[in-house]
Amino acid sequence: MLIVSDDNDPERKFKFFIVDFHSHLGIDIDGANSIISPSQPGSTFDYISWFTWGREGDDGVLPKLLADAELPPDERVCKYHPETRESVAFHPILESITRSSEAALKTIKHAKCIDVSIVFPMQDEFGTRAGRYDGPIDYVPSINNIERWVNRFPFSMKIIGFARLNPWDISTVKEFDDLDLGALERNDDPVIKELDTAVQVKGLQGLKLHPRSESFSANIPQVVALLIKSAMLDIPVIFDCRAIGVARKITEGTKHAVAFLWNQNRLDLIGRLRVVIAHFGWHVAYPELVEFLQFPNLYGDFSAARGAAAHGFISKTDPFRTSTTKGRLEALIAAMRERYSSNDEVPSALRLKNPEKFTLAALAPYYPIDLHTPHWYDKLVFGTDHPFIPYRLPVEVTIALLSRALDLTPLELTKLFGYNALRLIPPKFKILTSPTPSASTKPSRFSDWFTQLSSATRSPLRAFDYLISPEITPSVKNDVLVVVSGDESAKHVILTRLQDSLFASDIPDSVEKKLDDRVYYLDASIRDRVIGPILAGAL
Repeated sequence: MLIVSDDNDPERKFKFFIVDFHSHLGIDIDGANSIISPSQPGSTFDYISWFTWGREGDDGVLPKLLADAELPPDERVCKYHPETRESVAFHPILESITRSSEAALKTIKHAKCIDVSIVFPMQDEFGTRAGRYDGPIDYVPSINNIERWVNRFPFSMKIIGFARLNPWDISTVKEFDDLDLGALERNDDPVIKELDTAVQVKGLQGLKLHPRSESFSANIPQVVALLIKSAMLDIPVIFDCRAIGVARKITEGTKHAVAFLWNQNRLDLIGRLRVVIAHFGWHVAYPELVEFLQFPNLYGDFSAARGAAAHGFISKTDPFRTSTTKGRLEALIAAMRERYSSNDEVPSALRLKNPEKFTLAALAPYYPIDLHTPHWYDKLVFGTDHPFIPYRLPVEVTIALLSRALDLTPLELTKLFGYNALRLIPPKFKILTSPTPSASTKPSRFSDWFTQLSSATRSPLRAFDYLISPEITPSVKNDVLVVVSGDESAKHVILTRLQDSLFASDIPDSVEKKLDDRVYYLDASIRDRVIGPILAGAL
């Protein structure tokens, strides 16, 4: 977390929870990255350290903000500043864990400013047929490499894994007429099955697709199949995007998936379809990008952008704080309705059934955000593109977001830095199907429980899911949810800070069902009714 105060009210301090939505683990076939041991998360933690404090004379975000604070008030670039070089912190529960475990502290002690890094494979030398792998499905070894780190203490508390796949490996879908919801649910295709396994068994929480590396267009039937399956699994999909033409294809492929799901009467899956256009800052000069992000299923990340790009988009978009009115959204839906019901270029399998019913009013109840009052700061996420991009670029973006020129509020910064990312990612406890939760047992003091966990040869701490407060404030919830794998079963454990002590309690199966569909993210009354008694019982 980055701890800063507002120059206009120095007594108020804000802890911004930062999620890097775009990072890599692996060994790229072209050797573009020069990081030592990039297939291990140690390089990720080093990068966070450089982002925070700098390296070899090139300052990180804290020295730059501190230097800015030394300037006369009318010359400062930023409106938010830290007090010292140590104005960073772990999440409170993670802080307690590091105090209990020397191994955890040694591994992650410098990785404080960025709280969570989402990691996915590069075009790996060891995991693709373009390298030295000769298997039938690209990236299976890469997925296994990600799995071994994200399900292992202490890395499971700092990194979240995404899968990566090559759409050309799909053999059962060649045309849009081949799309079959039942076949996707049954995992008839080996690639679809691999994605299902990566999520529900291996604990990965998203999918990365790379049109340039695999030479595919983001609107082909195979990509649409992966989008639909991702919606079924409730995971986001992030596309590499290095040209505005690619952004157009990503938008079209997303709309193809929406049209197919509409025809299957699966509006619930339309609401779960979440697509992120990576490297968003490279394309801000194109006005149509604004229209792309207005579409409810599309988001953008600022990875690999310069600070000027972030500043330019936010300052020039009119108005930044209201991206899409109800009228604009209705116009977008109407345009899609017209194209997908009367355009001969649209494949017959995607022609809308009952197009007159395809309206904003019909779709809005299935989306997790209020479509009538969306804002730009709800549609963007922070990212670095480690290890391909020098840390000074995300430092630039951070400085821009904290600047006086943009004058963002603490709430807006909270969303841009971390909340939006956490809202896009499903909690691991929800998507894992194996192992299953155990029966509830008597709670124990967290320190005793954790000591037992960390003493295991292969620690069973599989997940560290941060609970999002339903009332979004520029502060961090102290509650987290972890998944603990046992020999024959798993315990879903809520941890909370109560009266400066930490306690753990299992979640009974009946409670887990009530937590379905990320309800604890959104509904304060249900969260209090379901989780509150469990936490109270831990006392």
